[in-house]
Amino acid sequence: GGMPTMASSIDLCKIASGFGYKHVFKASDESELKAALSKAKGLNDLCFIEIKCALGSRSDLARPTSTPEQNKIAFMKELGISSRNFRIPASLRGEQSRGSNLVQGSINEIASLRSQ
Repeated sequence: GGMPTMASSIDLCKIASGFGYKHVFKASDESELKAALSKAKGLNDLCFIEIKCALGSRSDLARPTSTPEQNKIAFMKELGISSRNFRIPASLRGEQSRGSNLVQGSINEIASLRSQ
């Protein structure tokens, strides 16, 4: 955790728009995130929210004990959104990939979903 990635040099919102997301939001702090979530929740349509996070972590931060799928379900439950119609790309489930393999796997899977 806390390691820099290539995400700062990639326009994720532009990529999301290119993949057909009609509503794209970017949040850098708690108030922007709350506003984006509020707007997205009211749209009842496909949305993409890029959340910019600061580097670093607490010294007492524990390692995850839940899977990405469990995290998604808990997050969507907290938002009051059904998780039945949403799924995490296979590249993000189970074993973690590294670096560009993870990104490329996600992009490939999203592209295949869009073509269905």
